[in-house]
Amino acid sequence: MKIKLFISIIIFLASFSFTLSAKNNPTRVFGKVQENTNGKTQALAFAYVYIENSTFCTYTDNNGNFELEAPAGTHTLKVVFKGYKTSEYKVKISNNKEIQITLKPEVSAFAENISDNL
Repeated sequence: MKIKLFISIIIFLASFSFTLSAKNNPTRVFGKVQENTNGKTQALAFAYVYIENSTFCTYTDNNGNFELEAPAGTHTLKVVFKGYKTSEYKVKISNNKEIQITLKPEVSAFAENISDNL
């Protein structure tokens, strides 16, 4: 009787730890950040890509590519690059999720003022 109870406890603990490890295993998210000006796309190097309210973050490489690991599920992915509007995307992250991001230039009042006076 004690052996059956002991085996049952071991099986329960093993299945419980397997469930926890599956939830906490990060998944790979990758993609490219670019900008589109006058119909021409260009990669943005060193854009900051991160999952909101987490420590999962990275920068794009020279070709605008990024890769990070994050837990599976629905998250808010943000992309920041100086001179461009911060972009926010709700994404459902699953293993090997590829995301293509196009940033829009941020027009400041200063830039508008200069162009108006030319």
